[in-house]
Amino acid sequence: MITEDDIRHVAAMMRLDISDKDDYAEKVKGMLEYFDVLDSADILEEDILVQEINISNLRDDEHVSHSSIQCKSQNKRGHLRVPRLG
Repeated sequence: MITEDDIRHVAAMMRLDISDKDDYAEKVKGMLEYFDVLDSADILEEDILVQEINISNLRDDEHVSHSSIQCKSQNKRGHLRVPRLG
């Protein structure tokens, strides 16, 4: 079992600045308990179903030159337009 001292020691080695060490220790203990639950599931292997696709059914790649992409996406001042984030 991992103790709070072990957690503090690892945090110090990783140079983590933990303001509430007791709260952090409780969270780590909770994660480790959850790993124990997963280990007790006793699943050795799982069958994964996949759909096989013939290579002839894949799309053909089309080469688009860099210059044609750049010209279409430039604004009046010559800057590239990009979509907004968020």
